[in-house]
Amino acid sequence: MFSKLAKVLIKYPRIQMEDVIDKWNRHKIDEFYDFENARKISLSIETFYNMSIHSFIFEDVRDADKWIGILVNSDKHKDDGLFFIKRDTVVKIINDVIEDDVLGIISLRLEGKIYTTKYSGDKGQESLFKQMKRGKKQDKT
Repeated sequence: MFSKLAKVLIKYPRIQMEDVIDKWNRHKIDEFYDFENARKISLSIETFYNMSIHSFIFEDVRDADKWIGILVNSDKHKDDGLFFIKRDTVVKIINDVIEDDVLGIISLRLEGKIYTTKYSGDKGQESLFKQMKRGKKQDKT
């Protein structure tokens, strides 16, 4: 299932830390990120979702006329770096979301912890009780 995946992507570190990146200059990515010192990192799928949903920079990357991936970060991550996700990875994530069979969602707050499952009915209750026994906060299976 897609929520358990950690995606490997390219991170371009932030440079020019004394300059503020804002909505008026965020298009000048080559001035704020070091494209010469990229490194591969793993990123949880949840972090990728949050970065995409709350994106500060979200740009498609093309080689000639071919789309090869996206550059993305969020307001929260803009001073950490800019992240490149390959086209194949983006397509896989989108297909996994489309194919996910969510029947319902149940959440329970107990003693300051939130337990969540995508299952409904008896299966959902059973999933929540298993999580509580394990002390796990979120079940996304």
